[in-house]
Amino acid sequence: MDAVAEVAQPTLVRLDEVMRRTGLGRSAIYAKIKDSEFPAPIKLGDRASAWVESEITAWINHRITQSRSAQPRGPGADLQTALPRTA
Repeated sequence: MDAVAEVAQPTLVRLDEVMRRTGLGRSAIYAKIKDSEFPAPIKLGDRASAWVESEITAWINHRITQSRSAQPRGPGADLQTALPRTA
């Protein structure tokens, strides 16, 4: 029996889903697109656009990485630098 290789097809998501996943509003999304800070949508028709889901996921993951590498985070992170060390 021959195995047929499955090719992953890109999934498109509409603006409401992009807003839900990123926590950004409509105007913030379009402002970031204008500043080349967010993936641009693709046109589906005269009045319809969508985003490639993998691009949105990559943007979210990049933001997480940037946030985590900026400075130590976690419960008590601020307290650890403020408290005196004991031997």
